[in-house]
Amino acid sequence: MRVEIDYPGLCPEITPAGNPRWRVRVAGQKARKITVPVGPSHTDFQIYYEAAREGRKLPIAETVKGSKGTLDELRERFCEAMETMVKAGNLDKKTLSGRERGLRQACDLKKRMSEWAR
Repeated sequence: MRVEIDYPGLCPEITPAGNPRWRVRVAGQKARKITVPVGPSHTDFQIYYEAAREGRKLPIAETVKGSKGTLDELRERFCEAMETMVKAGNLDKKTLSGRERGLRQACDLKKRMSEWAR
């Protein structure tokens, strides 16, 4: 069962690059909008949304920033996608474990090489 929550003042927009952006109108000020760094599916969305409705812009939490754009983050996302493929029966479990191990070793090697370069 899917439950939709209505967020007054929430304005979903698409940037020129094609990425979704979530903006919230400040209550009582039609012209003022505050950009929320996460979408409605994120666990912290309600906190950011309520602050934006009050006219406050919260700093982005470290959990939201995370390691976005790094090789480790890309590896984690790829491994999650492969786990979904295993559940769907499109990928063997042994293939998943081998690829995870290889990707982990490649990320570790990259970290060690960057430490040696210092």
